[in-house]
Order: sequence, then structure tokens, then C-alpha cells
Amino acid sequence: MSVAISNQAQALIQSCDKVTAEASTGAELFGLVDLLIDNPQLCRGLFDSNGSLENRRDLAKQIFSENLGEPACEILDAALTVNWNDPREALAALEVQALRVQLRCSEADIDEITQQLAALSRAVRNSPELMATITDQTIDLDARRDLISELVPSGSPETVSLLARRAINSVVFGSVAFSENLRNYATASADIRGRQLALTTVAKPLSDRQRQSLSLSLERLYERPTDLLEIIDPEVIGGVRVEIGDEVIDGTIRAKLNEAEHAVQSLNEES
Repeated sequence: MSVAISNQAQALIQSCDKVTAEASTGAELFGLVDLLIDNPQLCRGLFDSNGSLENRRDLAKQIFSENLGEPACEILDAALTVNWNDPREALAALEVQALRVQLRCSEADIDEITQQLAALSRAVRNSPELMATITDQTIDLDARRDLISELVPSGSPETVSLLARRAINSVVFGSVAFSENLRNYATASADIRGRQLALTTVAKPLSDRQRQSLSLSLERLYERPTDLLEIIDPEVIGGVRVEIGDEVIDGTIRAKLNEAEHAVQSLNEES
């Protein structure tokens, strides 16, 4: 299941960013989204704008007032006031809000969280067998989430495990692109801090000087402070590939390309 973020959702997200959240609010909202996915009739009853707002508020209060904290209830109530074209849009907005709340409440550990999510993303992407297991929807979702939890290093911030489990079955980002979901979470963490995320693919880790120089260059180019998220790729011989959103600057020299050039050169010499 994957749902695009509508204009209504964007407006809700911006307004709900002002809600003072608690440490448990993000997990509560994620749980709410999962509950509504499993109960489509309840989801329609809450977010069908053809129904009375008062009745929908009464339904929400009856079911959730004792199970959700005040901030989560406030965000849910805000979602009830929106005229959604499709109830699934409301779920997408609530999931994004859950993500943003969780990251804001974890701001003290945000750099470690971003790096660990990136490392987990790389580990899964580099293991076709593990990726196949995680994205196999014939396997119980909780079992796949438990598998991911086992890969999170002991002592990691709780948010790492929460988001890693969430990335397996995201309403917004889909259920078959685990690594991309984690990257989207890292991008969201940069955005919350007023920065942008640059995914940098290199042959070996950049030096502090190289990292600072690249970051400053990208900041001047895009007029926004930039966080670098490094990915070490064994296929890369040298150079750097930078991805910011949908834009790609590829200056890498790759092993396969180098081998192809040697093969062409050999054929030319034989002829």
C-alpha cells in the first residue's frame, strides 16, 4: 500500500507541527495508522467528509480517548476536520506526522539515528537474501519487523528500532522499498532541522576536509545547509555521486565501466 501526500495532507502536517508532542506520541500515531489499516470500515467512518463532523468526533472520542495521549488526540482531531478525497490520504498524513513527531522528540540523538538508519539501509541493500525476506509479503509482518529489530545494534536510540520496523510497511512510501523508506526518514530528519540531505556514494569514507568542502559547495549551490549521508560502494573506483531529492550529480568511476573500457581496448588491439 502506498499513498501520495496530497495538498490537504501537507497543510495538516504543517499545522500539526505546532502541537507539543510527548515522547510516546509518535508511536501512538503509528499504532493508530496500523489500527485503521486493519479496520477500513472504522477508517471510513472517521474520515468520510460526507458524515457529520460532530458524529465523527464522538466516534473518535469513544474509541481513542483512553488509549491515546492528549497530543495524539489533538492531531487526530485536526485530521477529522479536513475534507479528504480518500480516507487513505488521512492515513498518509497521520503517518508522516508520526514520523516528524518521533524525530523531533529524538532531536538530541538525531545524528546517530540518521547514521544508524543509513547503515541498516546499506546492510539490507547489500544482502539480496535479506532484502527478499523483508519485502516478502507472504511472511507475517510482525515476523519481518522482529527480524529487523535483531539487526539494530544494542544500545541504539529507541527511535532507530521504531523507524526500522515501520519502514517495512509504510503507508506513504510503500512496502517493497525498505532501504528507500529509511532514506526518506533520514531526509525528513534533515528537513525538520531546516537542512537538506545529500546522499553521497563514494569508494571510501571522505576525509573531514573533503566532507566540509562538499557540504559547503552544495550549500552554496542549493542555498540550504546540507547534511551528507555517505554510502560506500565497492563498485566505485573514484569520484563522488551526489543525490539530493530527484537531482543526481554523478562523478564516479565504476569498476564495471573500467572493465568494459579494458575489454573494448583489447578488442581494438586484436583487430
